[in-house]
Amino acid sequence: MPTNSDLQWVKDVIRSREIFLSEHVIRELLAGRVTLSLIISVMSSGKVIEVHTHPQRGPFYVALGFEGAKPWHVMFAGSTESGLSVLIVYEPAFPMWVNPQTRSRFEEENMKSHRSNCPFCTGIITPVVVGNFDYRLDGRLYVVKDVPAELCEQCGEKYISFEAAQKIEKLASAAQPEEVETVMVLRYPVD
Repeated sequence: MPTNSDLQWVKDVIRSREIFLSEHVIRELLAGRVTLSLIISVMSSGKVIEVHTHPQRGPFYVALGFEGAKPWHVMFAGSTESGLSVLIVYEPAFPMWVNPQTRSRFEEENMKSHRSNCPFCTGIITPVVVGNFDYRLDGRLYVVKDVPAELCEQCGEKYISFEAAQKIEKLASAAQPEEVETVMVLRYPVD
């Protein structure tokens, strides 16, 4: 396990602002569950509690930090050359975590034996029905409702079977909506 002094490159990259956020993290920001300052604080001042390695992707780090008394985990990857990619931000909780620094025995065993673990955070994946999946086609926003999927209980990443994806693809190609809803639009400010 690297010490925080071994990860000085993280602070250097943060200072250079070469930071990229996953779609999952952007959704958490838009929902107001996390802030950029929280993410930066955990990566720069928090403690690295886990390192996961992937043969093609290299190491992923899980850092623990606090906002007041509330613990947060930030999973990130990267290097001085490539910048930082923030993959997941979540509040560690039971049953995955006994405390903010320790995975539960159940979770440790599950990580070793369960074939349905999230490839991003190794959390347990369970079947769900997703309320909405949205996509754009020819500049129009479409929403597919009631999609059978699997959901990571820890980070919230969703997975759809090949069969469900085929049905969604067929729906998308037909582009015949059953109903129309109002969508709130926010425009990114251009400086």
